[in-house]
Amino acid sequence: MGTITLYRHTTIDNHTAAVQRDYDCGENPNIFLGFSDFDETVLAFVSEDGSAFVAVDNDPEGYIKFSNAMKQGNFEPTHPGVDEWTVDPGTFNYYAGTIEITSEPTIW
Repeated sequence: MGTITLYRHTTIDNHTAAVQRDYDCGENPNIFLGFSDFDETVLAFVSEDGSAFVAVDNDPEGYIKFSNAMKQGNFEPTHPGVDEWTVDPGTFNYYAGTIEITSEPTIW
């Protein structure tokens, strides 16, 4: 198992916006960004109660195209979507500048 440090992500780029639009990322989340040892983009949308929606994607540009196509009603599978999981309340500090995620072998 490895640990990934995610940093508060204050700029909403196209990939972050697409994931937030397509998945239930909670209301008013603080967003944290980092990268796995395999150069996957890791986003954590942390809610005020310390719970989180975590998304892992190895093809952010492809996901943006896929998301835009879905938005226009084209649902052909051109991207598998993100690997996702939810984290229980109280796990993370909503106000932190960084958080750490311990990777799960079945996900990474």
